[in-house]
Amino acid sequence: VFQPEAGGTWQYTITLTQNINRGGITKGQLRLSVEGVRNGKLASVKWDELLQKPGAPGQPFSFRYFEALQGTVMLPSGFSPQRVKVSLKGPFGASEQIFNWKQVKAVAADAPDRNK
Repeated sequence: VFQPEAGGTWQYTITLTQNINRGGITKGQLRLSVEGVRNGKLASVKWDELLQKPGAPGQPFSFRYFEALQGTVMLPSGFSPQRVKVSLKGPFGASEQIFNWKQVKAVAADAPDRNK
């Protein structure tokens, strides 16, 4: 879920679960990218740009059954998000899942509805 915050940032909450290695520890790193439109062209905002930190490592995770990860990202000015790509990488390999922005965006009652 992505929720708008004051100052133009977005707080995300992602819940990871695992069903394959029941009882075992799953470790790795999460990275997000947001696909959308910027200046009338398709564009993708990668993890580094979302965090505004060049070379930023992925967000680490380590869990047995599930883990809720949270963080804050910044979308560029004039960017209209369409989809969010969640990428996981670890000893288990790599996995990606794409979500429609409208499905993951939550609007706070007192926050302006930015980046529809």
